Amino acid sequence: MTEAYLAERTVSAVFKEEEQLDGVIRRLLDRGVSRDHISVMGKNFQSKTKIAGFLTKKDVILGGLRSGAIFGSLKVVN
Repeated sequence: MTEAYLAERTVSAVFKEEEQLDGVIRRLLDRGVSRDHISVMGKNFQSKTKIAGFLTKKDVILGGLRSGAIFGSLKVVN
């Protein structure tokens, strides 16, 4: 059975810039506060997408071959 979360304290803040909010959330997470216990309310948030790279069919096939070779080389010992 899961215990109910009882907050020791509640913190509220107002930020002018979204970057400030990001920094505070990172600090809370670094200090062990679970994402489930952080709530954010706001308006006019804008989504920012950053492309980290591209994935091709060749990349997927080579990755599958590599992992298959690794797992296929493992011996099962009874």
